[in-house]
Amino acid sequence: MAIDEQEIVGKWNVSFRGRTGSWKWEYTFSADGTVKWRDPLNNMTGSGRWLKQGKLINIAWNNSRTKESWYCPISPRDQKGWIDASYGVGAFSAQKVVETVYPQPTDPSWEVEIDVITNDPRTQPLYIDTVCEAVGYGIYNGGFYVYVPKTISEFPLLVPERMLWFGVTESARISDTIYDSQADAFAAVGGTGKPGRVAYFWGAGGKVVCPTAFTDSTTPKIINTAKYVVDELVKEVQEELIAIAIPILGGMIGRGIMARIMRARTVGTKPPPRLNRPDPAPKPLASKPYVNLNPGATTQESNFGAWLDGEAQAGRLGVIKRVRGMPEKKGAGGNPDYHLFFNDVSDAEIRNPSAAFDLRGDAVIAEGSNINNIIQNAAGSKSGSQAEVIFIEIGTRGTSGKITDEEIRAWKIGDVRTTFPKLRRLVVVRNGGGVRRSVLDLEAR
Repeated sequence: MAIDEQEIVGKWNVSFRGRTGSWKWEYTFSADGTVKWRDPLNNMTGSGRWLKQGKLINIAWNNSRTKESWYCPISPRDQKGWIDASYGVGAFSAQKVVETVYPQPTDPSWEVEIDVITNDPRTQPLYIDTVCEAVGYGIYNGGFYVYVPKTISEFPLLVPERMLWFGVTESARISDTIYDSQADAFAAVGGTGKPGRVAYFWGAGGKVVCPTAFTDSTTPKIINTAKYVVDELVKEVQEELIAIAIPILGGMIGRGIMARIMRARTVGTKPPPRLNRPDPAPKPLASKPYVNLNPGATTQESNFGAWLDGEAQAGRLGVIKRVRGMPEKKGAGGNPDYHLFFNDVSDAEIRNPSAAFDLRGDAVIAEGSNINNIIQNAAGSKSGSQAEVIFIEIGTRGTSGKITDEEIRAWKIGDVRTTFPKLRRLVVVRNGGGVRRSVLDLEAR
């Protein structure tokens, strides 16, 4: 069996928020391709079969029209997927249940020592205070920025000031539950402003476990470092670093911030040496203005095209040196959003609609949070007939900002070549508050 088929076997807790309310189920996957579900609230059960197909594990439930897909690679800590059912359509999350098997004594006279196992959320490997490496304070936007290993997030995590409590030494957790969202956790403790009662939730799109109140009791390393950041900020505000932040309340990339950053400090340690200031960012190269021949383009579409043209002129789109916006045209195959040029053509030439171009490009500004569906719909309907290159932007509309880089980068060149035989190139760009960066760029041919 492949690794995904092995990883999915076992028990899972599944959470889904549909049109008629929130749902929680227990799933049990077997290696023979069968799966069972149970609702712990009413003990109702059901069964079905599962099968891996491409980058998905699809489930067919017996006597049900519900469609369900689990995204690969399978992630035991934070599995994502999609449900299409009569009671709701959208994303779900799941965590694998780890069962502890204790050894049985062979001699009845022996006594087996069993360690006490705690379910305290603070013992989770991805607990925010455990993975914290540095703390910054937003000089203009406010809030604290927690820096974690890049294997978890390449951006710092934004913690609003209202969630930090200096001087609170005792915070009692109300349960061992790790809630799916910040809203659920705050509801469990009775709202905000209650540092004495704490619940825990998966923050930053499921990347880390966070408390509803950051105190000396719940996050001593972060609080200790944050105090030092504030003290130093009062003395000297000139030393600033520019960063991009991901709010722990969601998975969306925030806009640029000015932050005073200090390395994480354990309680009682001496102040660390100051971080070296980074070299000034290089000045952008002079570029020619973006030419958009489509008067009906939206502001978002125009901004995306201008960014692509700037990247092309800066040499960051490989053989593509210029991008030109084209007007919509009715008819078979429609008309591409862009004409792509392999040469740095003159302004006069690029403004000529009949000027020869090298490739056709089409843009999709995504709205949903299922990257597999977005790519399938964009490339499947347009590659070959309308465009050879597909550009997808996430983070601008709808819930697309919740898509993680890992989900996007799960797509490989082989997948593009097999699924879209006429597509030459697939590019996925993340837009965080007007700051764009390329997440995926696959040249299949």
